Amino acid sequence: MIKTNTRIIGNYLDNILIYFPFWFPFIYLGLIINIPQVSTFIFVAVLFMFAESHFATTWLFLFDRSNYKWAKDNLYELLIQPLFLIFLFIIFWNINTSIVLILHYIASGWHVTRQSIGVSKLSKNKSKAKFLLIYTFSFLCLCIGLLNPGIFALNLSRSIFNTILLTFFVSYLVGIYLAERVKINLLDKNNLSILTGISIYLPLLFFEDVAVALAIGVGMHWVQYLALTLTTNGRKLFFSKSKNNLFTNKKFILISSFILIYSLIMTSLTVVGVQEVSNQSSNSSYLYLIPILFQFYHFYIDRYLWRFSDPHIQKNVVPYIFRN
Repeated sequence: MIKTNTRIIGNYLDNILIYFPFWFPFIYLGLIINIPQVSTFIFVAVLFMFAESHFATTWLFLFDRSNYKWAKDNLYELLIQPLFLIFLFIIFWNINTSIVLILHYIASGWHVTRQSIGVSKLSKNKSKAKFLLIYTFSFLCLCIGLLNPGIFALNLSRSIFNTILLTFFVSYLVGIYLAERVKINLLDKNNLSILTGISIYLPLLFFEDVAVALAIGVGMHWVQYLALTLTTNGRKLFFSKSKNNLFTNKKFILISSFILIYSLIMTSLTVVGVQEVSNQSSNSSYLYLIPILFQFYHFYIDRYLWRFSDPHIQKNVVPYIFRN
């Protein structure tokens, strides 16, 4: 069973990083609106620091020796079956890259929404109606946004946009403060996690650039995932039995290097590969396919790594999610 009455990271940090990371879209929007000449650089930087790094942390599960036997016992589900799916995606890529990209959107949407449900459950939410609300909003925003991106786009001047953005950002900071200090029921972790879940794909309705819209909203998902995986793995790998200083711990150095190198490689492949696809050389652009396949595997394997009904996950993951 999941512990209740405990914190994951800390009072304010739980809301800022897990239940209500709305600071991410506010800061991202503020940067690309006010410094448009470096918007591409900002997008790539976000891809490197948040998106690909969050994909990289999936592999941290395999840095833990206690998971080796479980992985071996579930080799078919964890390796054989996904290899077959990857083989199919490669075939589809050669037939028509759009097939793979559409499947990628579907898999990503399902994965992101399932995490939103999982985060909501961590806040002790058991309301099926609220879960349905997340599913419904995510599905509608994703479908409408992909078919007609920016359908509700507003033509606002920079000054008006900044005023609105600043108002929302200040309201966000005040809300985070009140949520912990005053304990307003409307701002409890349960409701904040629901608000985050229904908002992730909302930017697709207001921004015509699909990539930017997804980065704005799904960025909150990346922040949540990084916070949860790094906290959980950090407690188990570094603090449970080790008395060494964190920054001299060999595992810390190894894992940090892995995340950095993985993110750098995948971001580079994505940037170069997308350019080839846009230049209509997609059938020969396997550079872009490589990170997509790794992302597919992330979407696939995560349903096993966070399956709390699995006795191994209950024993080796769940106890390290919450602070003692």
